[in-house]
Amino acid sequence: MKRPMIRLMLAAWVILIFLNTFNQSKQSVVSWIPIPGSMQRGQGNFILLKTTSIVLSSNQEEVARVVDFLSKKLSAATGFAIPVKTANAASNAPVIIKLSIINNATLAKKGIKPLAVTTI
Repeated sequence: MKRPMIRLMLAAWVILIFLNTFNQSKQSVVSWIPIPGSMQRGQGNFILLKTTSIVLSSNQEEVARVVDFLSKKLSAATGFAIPVKTANAASNAPVIIKLSIINNATLAKKGIKPLAVTTI
């Protein structure tokens, strides 16, 4: 009596593992909080180089705080400095991350300031 129950439980466990393994989505999912209102994924890879910089295209204090935070996190993760430059002083670096506030009156009424992140 005990042996069939163990076999049944083992079979159920194997089936659950099998279903979970083959149920995994092959498409990569982006998990961000808050979820972006829209996102366009491009082809290829984004590689941070020693020459990568972040361009601050707004003089708003909130954007500057986000850019500074991002610069510190990326610098710690890569091991080299990711400098912050103003839009006027943007260099010809091969990889640039640009952050800017999107002006949207409807969202502004709700206290939301959408941030656009693009790469050049």
